[in-house]
Amino acid sequence: MIVCRNKKCKKIELFLEFFSKLIEYDTKECYNSMYHTIDEVKNMKSVSYKPLFKLLLDREITKAQLREMCGFSTAVATKLNKNEPVSLTILLTVCEKLDCDLNEIIETVTE
Repeated sequence: MIVCRNKKCKKIELFLEFFSKLIEYDTKECYNSMYHTIDEVKNMKSVSYKPLFKLLLDREITKAQLREMCGFSTAVATKLNKNEPVSLTILLTVCEKLDCDLNEIIETVTE
């Protein structure tokens, strides 16, 4: 390794060090701010809000009406549509407004 006292060289060394760490994570994916191997991610359970959407259909409530009833943002609504994790507080608010239990609006699925 060449040692250089020039500031440009030091920046290049830091960049190369950073880049080498990125290469280590090449075969890993980020899931909830933690790195896992691709096989670990494939075997993880994820959430599905299909039961929530079925409940909304049964009660003839639109997603927009649910959003207004619960007071959450469009970003949260998008997360629900994409089956992405949302906070427990939001899920409990939905349960309160729809007068139901958590198991009636969410399920876990293996990807």
